Amino acid sequence: MWEVKIRKKTLKNLLKLPMNIKVAFSFLKNDLESNGPMAVWEIKDKTIKLMEVTYVGTHEKATY
Repeated sequence: MWEVKIRKKTLKNLLKLPMNIKVAFSFLKNDLESNGPMAVWEIKDKTIKLMEVTYVGTHEKATY
């Protein structure tokens, strides 16, 4: 099982979003914990299963 960390600023932004988005994020977080990263990721250590969510919101402000 993977550990998903959510930055404080990300959590703050998440709390401002509509309920249906919060629910979708919750499902995504649960899926990531169970199955690991899917779209954009970097694997640094194959033995430590840890990912960090750094942004939640529209893609215009995404840092990737």
